[in-house]
Amino acid sequence: MVRLGLSLQQRQQLLESVQQQQQQQQQEQQEEEEQQQQQQQQQQQQQQQQQQQQQEELQLQHFGVCDLETECGETIVNSPSSAAAAAAAAAAAAAAEPAAAAATAATAAKPERTTAASKPSAALSSSSPSAAAAAAPSAAAAAAAAAAIKKHKRRRLITSLLLAAGLAGALACLTFADSFGRRSLLLFGAGGVCATHVLLSVSPPRHRALGVGLAGACGWCLGLFLQLYTEPLLAYLGADG
Repeated sequence: MVRLGLSLQQRQQLLESVQQQQQQQQQEQQEEEEQQQQQQQQQQQQQQQQQQQQQEELQLQHFGVCDLETECGETIVNSPSSAAAAAAAAAAAAAAEPAAAAATAATAAKPERTTAASKPSAALSSSSPSAAAAAAPSAAAAAAAAAAIKKHKRRRLITSLLLAAGLAGALACLTFADSFGRRSLLLFGAGGVCATHVLLSVSPPRHRALGVGLAGACGWCLGLFLQLYTEPLLAYLGADG
């Protein structure tokens, strides 16, 4: 004590302060533990409440189904009793008055027939909108396909008519053995090649590659024929010089 320079009172004060700090730390730890326990309890309570709510919902659903079943069962059970009562009354009436019994039976049978006839009509009327809605896209697609086919056939017919007219014009020019006819034949052939290229350029994309290849081959053959046989043909036809 002398070395530390502390008296007994100071030592006691230090010990008390240390003890107080330890007590405070213990209290804080206890408070934290209590808070954690409270949080855990709250979480457990929330989980229990959720489970209870789910169970209550399931029970309500089950009770609703049971109520429906009981109601249906009651109606099914009550219907035979009412039918039996009606049959007994009808039998009594038939025993008393046969004509009146026949009339009542006929009047009782008419509503049943009307309800039985109305059920299929109602089913058809309920199913007709859905069937019409399902058939609408297919009908539209079929109409579009038919329109495309008609348009393609019309285009092919126009092309065939143009080619036939060109062939007729070429034959007509060949029959006239004068210079005007031959020049017209050459001009008409060149115009036909140009028209073929134009028609192929506006053709559908699926057939464009084949058409362009055939047009190029025909043009090359026509050019080669004109280069090789123009002068002999003109000389044979009697062209000047």
